[in-house]
Amino acid sequence: MLPCLMLCLASCASKPAIRTETVRVNVPAYIALPTDLLRPCIVDVPATWTNGSLIDYAIRLKSCLATTNDQLTKIRGLQP
Repeated sequence: MLPCLMLCLASCASKPAIRTETVRVNVPAYIALPTDLLRPCIVDVPATWTNGSLIDYAIRLKSCLATTNDQLTKIRGLQP
């Protein structure tokens, strides 16, 4: 019994093998998006709804949607 105990104590006293290694971690660099790509597109609602104002509103909405899609395309182009 005593030799077994001595063997266990001897195994705890030995120095464990520790390997030191330098590891390089690539951290992505985030850049701020240009402010012109983050500007909201605002379309004012007409005060009175007439056929002419409805057509003008629809045209402005379509133009705003095209502008927003262009901004999203440019933002996607900035992605790595």
